[in-house]
Amino acid sequence: MFDLIEEELATKEESSRQPAKTPPTIDAVVYTMPEKFRRGAPKSNSKPIIIVALIVLLLAATGGVLFFVFSTPQKNEPSIEQKPVEQQQPVSEEPQKPAEEQTVSEETTATTTAATTTEAVASDQGSQEPTPEEPIAEQPAEGETGVKLPSIPAIDSDKDGLTDTEERLYNTNSQIQDTDGDGFTDGEEVEHLFDPLRPDGARLEISGRVTPYTNPTFSYSLYYPSSWSSRAVNESDKEVVISSALGEFISVKVQDNPQSLGAIDWYIALVDPSADSSQLQTLSFNNWTGVMAPDGLSAYLVKTDETGVVIAPYVYSFLYNQDTSAQPQFLTTFRMMLRSFVFTDLSFVR
Repeated sequence: MFDLIEEELATKEESSRQPAKTPPTIDAVVYTMPEKFRRGAPKSNSKPIIIVALIVLLLAATGGVLFFVFSTPQKNEPSIEQKPVEQQQPVSEEPQKPAEEQTVSEETTATTTAATTTEAVASDQGSQEPTPEEPIAEQPAEGETGVKLPSIPAIDSDKDGLTDTEERLYNTNSQIQDTDGDGFTDGEEVEHLFDPLRPDGARLEISGRVTPYTNPTFSYSLYYPSSWSSRAVNESDKEVVISSALGEFISVKVQDNPQSLGAIDWYIALVDPSADSSQLQTLSFNNWTGVMAPDGLSAYLVKTDETGVVIAPYVYSFLYNQDTSAQPQFLTTFRMMLRSFVFTDLSFVR
């Protein structure tokens, strides 16, 4: 039995002296998850940097715009202030007009072959804008001379020969034909230089509603509404402009007449060679004679003696200028001015 034990111990001792066996080598491939798919992987810090950069750029741009905006008005400020002044200039001049001025509209009836009308002006009781007017009469047919007659007249509510505009100009009643009740219509009285507010035959010139103009060079005078203005076009005094408040005006021109032609002959020779003398209205006041054009907007006067012979080397032309208005507004006043025309000195006649 001791032999078996010794043999077993010898066997174990021998086995312990043999080298240990090396385990076999195995080639293995290890796969790892990409960093971006791992939970808790660190994030990039580039986005906050970009946002901060954009904010800085935006603030810089805003500062530049604000600097430009606040600096620009300081340079342009004088021109900005001047513009309103120019626009308000007419307003500041308006109070300088006569207190009696008042803009109005008018109409006049046709008493001759020419239809007559008139335009809005200032009245005695303050400035007032004219009211648009509807036509009340048809346009006359064109005359044989080929000259087109005036457009439809303005309103004459009471049919007294003064338009509603002129009623206000002379302070008459536009609803009553004869304001002073003397038996003559307001239009008749104004045209013949009588005061339509007084039944005692008082003259229009003493009413204060008309004022005289005297030409010192060519020695004539006439009356025109006091609220209008008059001026010589040049130093020669050959042309004078008498203006209403709204721009329409009447010009009086002195034109040479070396051949001493009568008014009708001068008109046909120098104004309208195609005119038919039988269609022209003749005028005669205060030792002068004249002719009215078919349109009623111009008249031509010559100085004559008692026998009708021309004794002055001039023709005095009255021209009604409508400006931009479609209707003339002051034809009754125009005829009043014609009737008031007189010579103040005849030393220049032959």
